[in-house]
Amino acid sequence: MNPPLLEELASPESEQLNRVKAVRAAMPEGGMFRDKDWQVSPSALPLPADVVKRIHALGPATAAFQAACNRLYQEAVDTPSLQWVARVLDQANRSAWSPWAATRAGRTPYPG
Repeated sequence: MNPPLLEELASPESEQLNRVKAVRAAMPEGGMFRDKDWQVSPSALPLPADVVKRIHALGPATAAFQAACNRLYQEAVDTPSLQWVARVLDQANRSAWSPWAATRAGRTPYPG
């Protein structure tokens, strides 16, 4: 089943249209990925209950992995003998993220 086109939504102020507008407004200026267009659906992709359960089960492991990566980077920034690790990680991320990650705000478990 295809999601409804923007023009097919019930009214200009429908809840569905507001969801689509909110998602589009949250997109970065250059889009999510270079040269890619995104279609936005007013409703979530329906997933079977067993898939949802598996995705939720990944949450704690994913959070632990992210925290370990953050700790590795911060220790590499703070430890002179490990600063080469920070430089290697920074090479893969030449955006504005790297300087921010070394600040106090960047030391939180989750950016944002």
